[in-house]
Amino acid sequence: MLAKAPILGFVKTRLARELGDEATLGLYRWMLQNLHQSLQESGYSYEIAYTPPEGFEAMREALGGESALSLQGEGDLGAKMERALRDALSHHSKALLIGSDTPTLTPELFRRVDELLQNHEIVIGPAKDGGYYLIAFTQEGFMPELFHAMPWSTSLVLQETLQRARGKRVALLEEREDIDTLEALMRAGF
Repeated sequence: MLAKAPILGFVKTRLARELGDEATLGLYRWMLQNLHQSLQESGYSYEIAYTPPEGFEAMREALGGESALSLQGEGDLGAKMERALRDALSHHSKALLIGSDTPTLTPELFRRVDELLQNHEIVIGPAKDGGYYLIAFTQEGFMPELFHAMPWSTSLVLQETLQRARGKRVALLEEREDIDTLEALMRAGF
């Protein structure tokens, strides 16, 4: 999982303009904890790559001492995503990457992705905003080019990703809401 450390004024800035920094931080901390619990309950090994480097204590406080934490490193979102997946695939035959924006992900969903990767090279969870909340690969199906020169944070991300992945066996999950705005939060039922 890629995540921002739960630091006041650093997380969910678009949402914070509508809810305020304190309320947004509380919501974000809950989202992070919920996803962490789902990862733990899935039974799979996982790592949480966070930013900024000075956010280590905030991450440990939010998630507890048993979490596998690492730094995201330098670069844009694509570089960070590629690095996380490349690292995971160097130790495992399959890898899944999520962000911290979709708190409705469950252990059952992670197991479903694992099953889908038996017959697909890529699994993508489309977000309602035109991006995606999850991407997973087999070692053989990994495509670093999906993370280069991508129009991140736009409604074109999923469309461009699918275009670049033509020729691969891709499975799509159900569409879900990324929580970036108050409107998205309300649509997600929170």
